[in-house]
Amino acid sequence: MKSACSALLVPLLVSLLATCGSRTYANEVSLDAGAPVVRISHGLVAGRRDIVSGVPVHSFLGIPYAQPPVGDLRFEKPRPPIPWNGTYDASRTPSPCMQIDFPFIKDTKIEYSHASEDCLYMNVWRPAAACGSSDKCDANLPVLVFFHGGGFQWGDSSLFVHDLSNFVAHSNVIGVGFNYRVSIFGFLTAGSKEFPGNWGLWDQHLALQWVQKNIGAFGGNPDEVTLAGQSAGAISVALHSISPKGKGLFKRMLLQSGATASMIVGEPYKGSGKFIAVAAAAGCYDEKRSLQDQLKESVACLKKADGRAIYEWLAREKPQDQIFPPVNGDDYLPVDPLLENAADNIAAEEVFLGTVANEGTVFAYHIGKLSTVAEGAFSFVDDYRFVVTLVVSTLFNIPVSASRGIVKHYYGDYESQHTKDRVLSIFGDIIGDGGFYCPVVFFAEKASKQGIKTYRYQYAHKSSFNVWPDWVGVFHAEDLFFTTGALPFLTQEEKHRPSLWHTLKDELNITHYTEEEDMFVKELISTITAYVKNGKPTIPGSQAEWPLYNKNTEQYVRLRPHNYTIGTEERQAFCELWRPILLKRSPTTATGGRKEEPTRSGKSGSESLPPLSTNDVESNYVSRAPRHVGAFSAAALLAVPVFYGLQ
Repeated sequence: MKSACSALLVPLLVSLLATCGSRTYANEVSLDAGAPVVRISHGLVAGRRDIVSGVPVHSFLGIPYAQPPVGDLRFEKPRPPIPWNGTYDASRTPSPCMQIDFPFIKDTKIEYSHASEDCLYMNVWRPAAACGSSDKCDANLPVLVFFHGGGFQWGDSSLFVHDLSNFVAHSNVIGVGFNYRVSIFGFLTAGSKEFPGNWGLWDQHLALQWVQKNIGAFGGNPDEVTLAGQSAGAISVALHSISPKGKGLFKRMLLQSGATASMIVGEPYKGSGKFIAVAAAAGCYDEKRSLQDQLKESVACLKKADGRAIYEWLAREKPQDQIFPPVNGDDYLPVDPLLENAADNIAAEEVFLGTVANEGTVFAYHIGKLSTVAEGAFSFVDDYRFVVTLVVSTLFNIPVSASRGIVKHYYGDYESQHTKDRVLSIFGDIIGDGGFYCPVVFFAEKASKQGIKTYRYQYAHKSSFNVWPDWVGVFHAEDLFFTTGALPFLTQEEKHRPSLWHTLKDELNITHYTEEEDMFVKELISTITAYVKNGKPTIPGSQAEWPLYNKNTEQYVRLRPHNYTIGTEERQAFCELWRPILLKRSPTTATGGRKEEPTRSGKSGSESLPPLSTNDVESNYVSRAPRHVGAFSAAALLAVPVFYGLQ
C-alpha cells in the first residue's frame, strides 16, 4: 500500500472540515418577513418567497435529505440526515456534487470548481397561494420530482434549466429537484458484493423516500408523485421503475430522451479495471497483490483520500477513462436492464415519454470535431464509413461486422453519395436511434403491453437561440428549456453562475427568445401539468385527445409552437435493426460481446478497439480503410465520453 507517499491523501479530519464547512444542520436564521417555514421529520426549514412570472412562489433550497457522504460515508449507501435544533436556512441553492467540467452547448463548458462532496440536498418549490406562511399546509397538491441528466458523470439540481419555480408558478403543483452523486463518487465499483457501486442510484432512492415522508408538509400529496427526468435522468427514472426497491415510491413517469436500453453505452466501461485505476492513482492499490486480497484496505484508503485531488487527477485522464456508469447485479439493480424481459414489470400507472427530433446530431458534431483528420474524413466516402463503423462498434459494444451492417443500412451502398452535412446528419441518426429513440420506443412497447396507459411525443421545435449548424436540427436536451419552464431564466443573470452567464451572453450570444416561445413554454407546462394531475396529457388548443400508444397504432403527438399534430411511427424499420442489439434474450447473450478484463495498469481491457480482421469484416472492406487508422481509432474511443458528456 502506497498511501503514505500519495499526493492524493490527506488526514481524514482535514477532509471532513473542508467538505462539511459549507452548511450546518443546527443553525438559527434571521427570517425575512413572510418567509415560509415548514416542519419536516428532521426539524424546521425556512425557505424564501420569490416572485416568478408575477406569481408568488415559495422556494426551499438546499434541504438535506442525507448525511454528507464524506469520510467513512464516502462510497456507502446514503444515510438519513441527523435531526437539527432551531430552524434550517433553506434559502440558497446547494453546491453541486464533485465532478469535472461539463461539456455544454457547442464548444463551451460549465465550470465545476465550486463542487463539493457535501452535496446531497433537495430543492422544493410550491405555489405560495396554496399554503401561506404557516408551518403546516393541507393543499394536497400533486408532485413533480425531476431527475437531472449529465450521463451520470455531471449535472446538478441548481442549474437554471432544472429550476422548476416557473413551472410551479404556472401549474399549481409541487416541484422537487435534488442532487445525487455522480462520476467516481457516485458510481465507482469493484464489481463485487463488497463494493457494488451505484451509490448515486441509492442517493436517488433515499431522495424518493424523503419525498414520501416529507412532501405532505409542503402541501404535496405523496400518493400523486410523478417522476420526470431528461437523458440520464430519464434513464434513472426508468431504472427505478424496474427495480424491486422502487415500488410504492411514485405513481407515474415522464421520460425525456432516455429509457432502460439507453444503458447500452455503459457496457464498455464496466468492471474492476476502473476501480484499480482510481485506487492506483490515489496510492491505494498495490500492483503486486490481487484486488480481492486488498479490496478492504483499498476502500479504507480511498475513503481517506483528498476528494478534490481525485477529481483533479480524473480531469487529466483520457476522456475514455473518465466514465463511471451504473451497473447491474447489486440489490438495487439485480437484473440487467438490457435483458429483453427486464422491463416486464414496470412500477407505474401511466407513462409519458418521447424524444427530440434529432437526438444524436450533437454527438456526431462533437465526434466529428475530435481531430482535424477525423473531421476531414467525413468528406470522403471511404473514410467516413470507416470512422462511423469504428465509432458505432465502440459506442454500442458490438462487433465490427454488426456495426458495418448498421452503417450500410443507414448510408446505403458505396454507390450512394452524400454531402458532408448529410453524412454527419445520418451519423447523428445512428447515434440517436441506438442511444435514445429506439430505447424509448421499446420501453413504450413494454409499458403498453402491460396495460399501462402510455403516451408518446416528439419534440420538434428548433429554438430561436439555437447556435448549432443547420444540419444539427433540434438537438438533444433542447426541449429542456421549455418542458421545465426554465426558458425565462435564460436571460436572467441572477439565475446563472458568473462563468455560465458569460458563456451564454458573451460566447454564444444567447440574449433573447421570442413571444411565440414564451407561449410555447406555457402550453407545454399545461400539457405536462394535466399529466401530473390526471395521468393524461392534453393537446394545447385542441379538443382532440392525446392518443394512447400501443404496438398496433404507434401514435404520438409532435410538439411545435401552435402546431400540435398526431403522427405515426416512421422509424420502426430502423428500430427493428437495433432490437437484437439493444435487448438481450438471456443473461448469457452479449450485446456484442467483448469480454472485459482488467490489466496490470488498471485499464479495462474492453476499452481497446476490437481488431479488424476478415473474421469481422470482408477483406475488400478492410482494404478501403484510410491510412490514418490511429486518428480514427482515437475518435472511436472518444465517442462514449462525448455521448456521456451531453446526456
